[in-house]
Parts: sequence; C-alpha cells; structure tokens
Amino acid sequence: MMLPTRGQLEGRMIVTAYEHGLDNVTEEAVSAVVYAVENHLKDILTSVVSRRKAYRLRDGHFKYAFGSNVTPQPYLKNSVVAYNNLIESPPAFTAPCAGQNPASHPPPDDAEQQAALLLACSGDTLPASLPPVNMYDLFEALQGLTLSPQLECCGVITAHCSPDLWAQVILPSQPSM
Repeated sequence: MMLPTRGQLEGRMIVTAYEHGLDNVTEEAVSAVVYAVENHLKDILTSVVSRRKAYRLRDGHFKYAFGSNVTPQPYLKNSVVAYNNLIESPPAFTAPCAGQNPASHPPPDDAEQQAALLLACSGDTLPASLPPVNMYDLFEALQGLTLSPQLECCGVITAHCSPDLWAQVILPSQPSM
C-alpha cells in the first residue's frame, strides 16, 4: 500500500467538488488536504507505536525514544531518580528560539554525564521483542484518536470511524451452532 499521490488526491477532490456542484478545486485546498493526510498518518503511526512500546516525553507532550532499552532498574536506588530527572539536551545544530531560555539546556558534557548515569542505572536485560503490528493494533490506535473536522469534511478518511467495518476485518466470523 502507498499513500495517495498529490495528483490522486487532487483528482478525488475534483470529483467530490463536481458531485457537490462546485466548479474546481484550488491548489491551496489540495495542499491543505495533503498536509492534513500526512499529519494524520503521522498521528496514527505514533499512536500505534506508543501503545506497543515505552517512550519518553519532551516538554510534557512530544513523544520520542520509542522502544528505548534504557529502563530504570527497580532494585537500584538511584535508577528511578536518574530516569525521572533526566534533562533533555537539544541537538547540537539547533539554535535557541526567540522565547526559549538558552540556559535551560545543559552543556554537552553534563548531558553526556546524565546519559552515562542513566545507562549505568538501567537494567541489563532487553525486553522481549514484540510481534509485528497487526490490524488489531491499528484498530485500538484508531479508537483512541480523534479525527480532525477538516478531514471529516473533505471526505478523505471515510471508514476509519466505523466499528462494524473494523470488526469484520479483525474478528473472523464464528460458525453458528
């Protein structure tokens, strides 16, 4: 499966516009739908992966480090403290934004020391590998997502909210007795 190309989306939008009595579709509308589809797909993939693996939060909402094998070891006193108090450092090539305090990020040496402490306090066993993502994982992730009204109005994603459709795909029919 592949994502629809810009031309395919534009063609579908033209057909939908014609069905609703409109003459044409602007480039801005096509660009907005392409952006919305990409953004929504990113949200779906993030939701699927975050339900299966551990992750960390930056600034209280940005998920990253999915499936990191650095987990606190409950038998070491400093382990949980090191894991919870880890101060994130930005990439070396980014400059601080206008409203951002440059002193809020630790120097590279401190960040390296924190990472080494976290690694030293982590458990020595890796978690068991998970099976590949299946339709049930996707179904659970889609139930937790809220679809943006823009996508619903454009008709880009039509069947994602239908539990009956997903139940047919996920749950095989049981023979009646």
